Amino acid sequence: MNDIEFSTGIGAVEYTEKSLKDYYFKKRYQRYEPGVPLVAALDSIELPMKIAVLSAKQCPKCITAIPMLLRAYFECDNPKIEIRFFDADSDTLPDELKGIVAPHFKGYDVSFQPVFTITGDEAAHDLENALLHDLCLPQSL
Repeated sequence: MNDIEFSTGIGAVEYTEKSLKDYYFKKRYQRYEPGVPLVAALDSIELPMKIAVLSAKQCPKCITAIPMLLRAYFECDNPKIEIRFFDADSDTLPDELKGIVAPHFKGYDVSFQPVFTITGDEAAHDLENALLHDLCLPQSL
C-alpha cells in the first residue's frame, strides 16, 4: 500500500453516512459505546497512523465490527489517525487487499509499514480488545 492507493479509499465520514442507511449497521453503531481504554489508546497515538479497512456489502462480520471502529474513531477525534474504506468488490482495490476476506483492518505508519492487522474473525469476535492489544504495542505508538 502507498499514499496514492490509500487515498482511493472512502473516508470515514462518507462511509458512515452511506452505511447508516442500513438498518443493522445503524443499530450496531447506535448501541455500541467504546470502552475508555480503547478511546484513550487512540487518543494517545502521536505519530500519524493510517488504517485501511476492507469491507463488503451484506457482510455480517462487517456490520458487527466496522460500526465499533467508527464509534471509537469519532469518539477519540485524533487528527493523527486516518481511516479509509475499500469495497471488496471494487475494480480499483489495492493489490495488498485482494483475495482477503472482509472485514480486514490493516494499520500503517506514515511510511506505510504495517503496524497491525486484524482479520475478520478477530474483528467479529472482539474488535475492541484486538485493537486495544495492537495499539498498546510499543511500535504502534
